[in-house]
Amino acid sequence: MTAQEMLDRGTASTEEALAIFDSLPPVDLGFMEGRWHGGEVYTGHPIEGLLDLTGWYGKLFQSPEEVHPLLFYARRKTRLYAIDPKLVPLSPWIPRVKALGPVM
Repeated sequence: MTAQEMLDRGTASTEEALAIFDSLPPVDLGFMEGRWHGGEVYTGHPIEGLLDLTGWYGKLFQSPEEVHPLLFYARRKTRLYAIDPKLVPLSPWIPRVKALGPVM
């Protein structure tokens, strides 16, 4: 499976996703700069679906030293805001997300 096929399908085993990621060539830092809209690939991870469920938009690479990995939509998708991943309490959400299952 190619990276594009995995993205188009939206699902892969953990092993497939890791193999595809490891096979990709590195990109230069200039390419990464800017705002990126992301999406989830469902692999069976215990917290999959959490990003979509919480309104995750993507990432912002302002420079090699300043990266915001968690950009979320504000209410009504009119603005984006960044969340510091160190401040996100994931453990209480895990049972809730498992109970809901993947959000598709």
